[in-house]
Amino acid sequence: MESQRLLFCDTKTILGYMESNFRFNIALKIPSIRRAEKAAPLYIKHLDLHDTHFVVNETEYTGREVPGLPRGEVDYDFDEYGFKINLDESIQPGDKLLTDSIRLHLSRGSKVD
Repeated sequence: MESQRLLFCDTKTILGYMESNFRFNIALKIPSIRRAEKAAPLYIKHLDLHDTHFVVNETEYTGREVPGLPRGEVDYDFDEYGFKINLDESIQPGDKLLTDSIRLHLSRGSKVD
């Protein structure tokens, strides 16, 4: 039997029934479904937001500081293997870019100590 690709609307429907954290992980591993993942309704039963982490349906996501980086803002990130990636190149259609006031000040030429 020959396999067939799912249509966009079929993929979106299937993703709408998946558990939130499973959806996040599958979209990270399969870039071709990211657009459908963002278009499908997301149902979160429990969301906690904290300064250094957030919790979605009992799964905790944390951010951490990478030692040895220069002080201040940088325009790159690291992938899961430690290789440098440019943030502008890693943004996919439908992704949201979060910025803060420090980045806005830096783009206007202000110096941050």
